[in-house]
Amino acid sequence: MNILEGLRTHGTIELYYVFPDGREEVALRRSNTILNSGMDFASKALAGDLQVNGMYFAYDNAAPPVHDCSPPVERTASYYHTVGSGATQNFVRAATLSQPSYEATSAAFNHNRATFVGVTSGSGVLAGAGNTLVDGTSDFYGAALAWLHPTDYQQDILFSAVAFDDSGPATFEKVAGAQLGLRWSINFTL
Repeated sequence: MNILEGLRTHGTIELYYVFPDGREEVALRRSNTILNSGMDFASKALAGDLQVNGMYFAYDNAAPPVHDCSPPVERTASYYHTVGSGATQNFVRAATLSQPSYEATSAAFNHNRATFVGVTSGSGVLAGAGNTLVDGTSDFYGAALAWLHPTDYQQDILFSAVAFDDSGPATFEKVAGAQLGLRWSINFTL
């Protein structure tokens, strides 16, 4: 049997709050989806053209939030924001904190895992009153793992994504004084 016939890729995320004193509080664990563009991304990464270097933290300022509960697997950066009068959706675009960690098992190369870490800082990508990240108002509803273009977010390539409402709370409110962090793992299983 060709080894690639049995290769499966899936991922998990762990969302947590990072408080000013350095304390972390885990809020959820979910599975993530490898997007259609993720397959193109993987090919380019193998050729040495790209590497995962960032994350999106999607949020909505509407009450209640109005995001799509069944996001498409072909989404791009524009999926995560709205523009114009009354715009409420935006995303924080954050670089990963360091090189990903790599973990391998000795069981026939089963369950090898690369883990990326990112933490919010600053504000969302788009300016404007409705798009500002606000303590107690902004509700985080999803995230994406990506290659971030150096100057133009519209050219970012998304590899993997997650909607927090998969099973459990749909959103997580921006907590005053805290940042939101993600540990994003991609698992390779035979």
